[in-house]
Amino acid sequence: MNLLDLHGPLQLTTNITPQPDIPLADFLRSGIGRSDAGRDVDLDDMAKHPISDRKFGPTIGFQSHATSEPAEIAVARDLVRRRYAWRGYRVSETQDSAFPDKHRAPHYVTIVAKSCNATVGTVTLGMDSTHGLLVDEANKREADRLRTRGRRLCELVRLAVEDGVNSKAVLASLFQCAYTIGRCVHGLTDVLIEVNPRHVCFYRKVFGFICASEEKICERVGAISVLLSLDISSLEGRFFLPTKAAA
Repeated sequence: MNLLDLHGPLQLTTNITPQPDIPLADFLRSGIGRSDAGRDVDLDDMAKHPISDRKFGPTIGFQSHATSEPAEIAVARDLVRRRYAWRGYRVSETQDSAFPDKHRAPHYVTIVAKSCNATVGTVTLGMDSTHGLLVDEANKREADRLRTRGRRLCELVRLAVEDGVNSKAVLASLFQCAYTIGRCVHGLTDVLIEVNPRHVCFYRKVFGFICASEEKICERVGAISVLLSLDISSLEGRFFLPTKAAA
């Protein structure tokens, strides 16, 4: 048996919600990142502003969970299609096809963020297996470097946030749910994500990602991307407030 398959397919954990102590507390209190109608979130602008800015009060009301419900997955796919189309990205899979394919589908889980029962964001968490990850298409060499070090990889793909919502709060909720599933449930060590070069600064400053490759063409969406990586354990200090030392 290959070591990559020892953890098996993802077992969906439903109703995973953010912890009471929101990880990026100051980040969520900031007003930067609330998108206006017809305008996408400017992640560069979000990264430039100090996340200690408390002009707006803390954001509440978003809950994220992993789902296997066909109706929720269909809504999430529609959100991805709409937001990707707005940016000029390509989405290749059909509505009813297994994502990313029938061999890897058991290792991928859709996460949705909801507010008042409406889906406002989604991301798909993929766990490494003998069938590999989607990032292998353009960045296999970089991913293999981590694998040879015994790292247990996962990736975040199909990230989309509805227009007109507090994108910071949605992103933090989605990422915290992905952290809970990947780190706490399956013991994964590193997360990979391919992003537009314009958004590298945001992911580095807010979540602590590092660049793992030069700019490359991501054929899946037909756009230039940069591979970012992150030691998942480093998210603990960002998602959870530090525990006070005993007196």
